[in-house]
Amino acid sequence: LGDRFPAARAAMLQDSDINSPDIEIAVERLAAGVPATEALDDRFVEAFAVSGTAEDCLTRAAVYKDSGVGELVLTFAGAGADEEITYLGATAARSTFAG
Repeated sequence: LGDRFPAARAAMLQDSDINSPDIEIAVERLAAGVPATEALDDRFVEAFAVSGTAEDCLTRAAVYKDSGVGELVLTFAGAGADEEITYLGATAARSTFAG
């Protein structure tokens, strides 16, 4: 996306500690087959992911909500995805996030 739309790249990197050369190195490593857990450091998780416990995820999602985002797409992967969705949903129902 960033190659086709420079403004999109700038927006993705805004307010992160990641610069364009870091993105290029990470993409090259991923394309070469390096696992994401090795190719991407914590800066990428912080900038582009919602992860952690359900409470962590809701706190991170609240940052988006507070900035005006009305919809957030979450992807769950792995054998326990159904349980993780249920866990997050139950935690959200008990929190003030939905309000």
